Amino acid sequence: MNKSILAVCMLILLSLLSCDINAFNEMLNKAREKYIKESKK
Repeated sequence: MNKSILAVCMLILLSLLSCDINAFNEMLNKAREKYIKESKK
């Protein structure tokens, strides 16, 4: 019983982490695009 609860908690944590990483990557891409536009001026 405890092992299944632990497994569910781990899956939830992993999904939250992956969502955070995806949002972080999107922010990085936007910052990179802004930097490229600024450097081209």
